[in-house]
Amino acid sequence: MLDTGRMPAPAPFVNGMHVAPALTFAQMDRIVDYVESLSSNANRSLPEVDGGNVRRGARLFVANCAPCHGSVGQGDSVGSDDVAPPLGNATVFQVAEAIRAGPSVMPRFGRDVLSDQDVSDIARYVNYMQTAPGGRESTDPGGFTLAHLGPVAEGFVAWIFGLGFLVIFLRRIGSTD
Repeated sequence: MLDTGRMPAPAPFVNGMHVAPALTFAQMDRIVDYVESLSSNANRSLPEVDGGNVRRGARLFVANCAPCHGSVGQGDSVGSDDVAPPLGNATVFQVAEAIRAGPSVMPRFGRDVLSDQDVSDIARYVNYMQTAPGGRESTDPGGFTLAHLGPVAEGFVAWIFGLGFLVIFLRRIGSTD
């Protein structure tokens, strides 16, 4: 949360988006040390990401992450004022840490749900989506994307054009008598 720029939060209970960090890494370390000093069982074990399997990571991403972050990590609303942020700027470490720590409304995926290898695979897949030849379009599932706004927006546009065409057609064949 600190190195993604989401903290310090501009307002309580506002889900921030990924921006440049407001604090230096030294300041972040001091904050983490202080918060951990308040806990009787502080655990500063950070996730480690190994090579990872992109294909396996894609399957795990679709099963566990895509319902909130979207099929290609473009981010999406998860209800109320909460959003699952886009993953285009997330580092491999930030993805792994978010899976384990579950910032904001994101669930925490413990080792009983996703193994360390699963986390590595997902983090590498997200990195692959960011760096794949051809950019994000190469990982796009296909179809008319309409700026990745989703099926509701695309359906709305289809209805508007369809109704507009129907009105024009009816006016052409109608009589003016």
